[in-house]
Amino acid sequence: MSAVDIAPEFIEEARAKSTEGGLDIDWHQREMRDLPWSSKFDGAFCFGNSFGYLDDEGNSEFLKVLARTLKAGARFVLDAPAIAECLLPHLQPHRTMEIAGIKVEIDTRYDAQQRRMFNDFTFTRNGQTEKRPSSQRIYSYQELLDLLVDSGFEVSGTFSSTDDAAFEAGSQRLLLVAGKVPQN
Repeated sequence: MSAVDIAPEFIEEARAKSTEGGLDIDWHQREMRDLPWSSKFDGAFCFGNSFGYLDDEGNSEFLKVLARTLKAGARFVLDAPAIAECLLPHLQPHRTMEIAGIKVEIDTRYDAQQRRMFNDFTFTRNGQTEKRPSSQRIYSYQELLDLLVDSGFEVSGTFSSTDDAAFEAGSQRLLLVAGKVPQN
């Protein structure tokens, strides 16, 4: 098994947890479009709301590069909770939560013309505050299906949870299951 993340701190944390769990994972610090393998993997997944932060060309390039790394017929699962049908019905302009002793404030704005969600995150821990902005492309369900097909995949299932619940507008997340289309 191989895993890729751009953030060294996330790789170190995941490496420690996988070692504790007895998993043998080959970790790589790389940008998600920098996948040097060809027809190597039997499957892949992209979880954790990590898709859509690039521009349209970059998101498309990622999916095409990923398809190249997979063997013919290999499956790919994309966790896509940031699609219009999931986000927009529940959009909150301001949210506050606490995670592991860190207060997280999120100010959100959706720009319909750009089809992007803009978030300003404020993290407060032990009196220290850090602010980080982010922007994510919000695809519609159909746009995302088309993007996968254009990248060499055939979508075989759409679910709202890992227990195979059907996806529908207003679901909290979208799990797309796709297979790499064999090339002639």
